[in-house]
Amino acid sequence: MKIAIPYDLKERLVPLDNALYIGIFDTDSSKLDEKESLGYGSKEATMQYIIDLGADAVLVKKGFLCPGSYAMSKGKIRYIIVNSKTLKDAIKELPSAEIRDELNFEIYKETE
Repeated sequence: MKIAIPYDLKERLVPLDNALYIGIFDTDSSKLDEKESLGYGSKEATMQYIIDLGADAVLVKKGFLCPGSYAMSKGKIRYIIVNSKTLKDAIKELPSAEIRDELNFEIYKETE
């Protein structure tokens, strides 16, 4: 499975619009392919980039998505909710993380 992980320069997990990088973690090989985010500044553009990269799932936390990015990705990609704050910790958490086909509104609603 190829999992998209949005993060910044300090390898902290960040909402899609703040992601300077999208890591594509391959669970079969345990390798991370780091891509510069072509959608920086927009959750929808970043989600489209993740879909175009062929990711099977995207790692999310509350506030990482918005209604638009969720609507455009629902049915095309799965969602993995984590509690981790860093890229390294998120990769360690993946084996126990829940994979979902749909999300509760609380996860993708707009935050202030």
